[in-house]
Amino acid sequence: EFDTKDIGYAKLSKENPNLLYTTITPFGQTGARRHWKGNALTTAAMSGLLYLNGLPEEPPNQPAAEQSYHMASLVGAWGTLIALQDRFNTGQGSRIDVSIQEAASMATVQTANPNFYTWHKQIPTRGGMRHFGSRHLYLCKDGKWVSISIRPVRWTEFAQWLKDEEVTPDLTGDEWLDPFYRRDHQDEIELAHADLAGKYNRDELVDLGQSKRMLMVPVNQVNELSEHTQLRERGFFQDVTYEEVGRVLEHPGPAYQFSKTMPSSYVRAPRVGEHNSEIFAKYLKLDDAELRNLRDRGVI
Repeated sequence: EFDTKDIGYAKLSKENPNLLYTTITPFGQTGARRHWKGNALTTAAMSGLLYLNGLPEEPPNQPAAEQSYHMASLVGAWGTLIALQDRFNTGQGSRIDVSIQEAASMATVQTANPNFYTWHKQIPTRGGMRHFGSRHLYLCKDGKWVSISIRPVRWTEFAQWLKDEEVTPDLTGDEWLDPFYRRDHQDEIELAHADLAGKYNRDELVDLGQSKRMLMVPVNQVNELSEHTQLRERGFFQDVTYEEVGRVLEHPGPAYQFSKTMPSSYVRAPRVGEHNSEIFAKYLKLDDAELRNLRDRGVI
């Protein structure tokens, strides 16, 4: 498809041998399925990710937030960075061909470990929320939700807390010290955790759990995130002026702070084609006639 539009790697690399050319397509540019169309759902299905996602008693579930696209984006970024280093070393460009199906399959490496079949003759299946500890969302007394993730190192203290709260079932028996027993009896653990969450308002439970060094965090709504004290004190949100609409909007910033490379200012989102002249004329040295030609052909 890229070649038919005269923007294929073979053509462009003749003009610029230093070119780094990255494409991200459903099934890559080679192989029997290279001409197949696809989207986040179909590539997740064919990667095996969809088959492993969801509850074991239900049909496969599409992973939320178009995970196969995000995996492919990461692979594309990694591949391009590696190619950039290679160009620095050799002076030559590279062709980076990313298959969304292959990229999404990387997300199944742990769950779909081939040793499941090699060693145990078991085909990996949907595990739902089964885990050696506990990891799930629970509804609190005030109608809000809390995320609880109990690591094995905290299991004994957590089970005792549940008993002190008169939560059922009792998880303090010696059998519960075995992580494989906990994995196989996850449904009982979920009942106990749901019982605990139902006794408290969300923020109350989070504060109490964190005071006991338990990993509990609130499930925030968008307005709660905007008002979050921690984010406000870190200066995560910044005002940005949109002169064309006469409004000042808050933009989220980076999730990390570097001592020497923090952005000095935040800018509004660019308008469509706003920087075309700067990029194509200043950096690519295209003249007005060439730009008109590209516009007429629908390239830009």
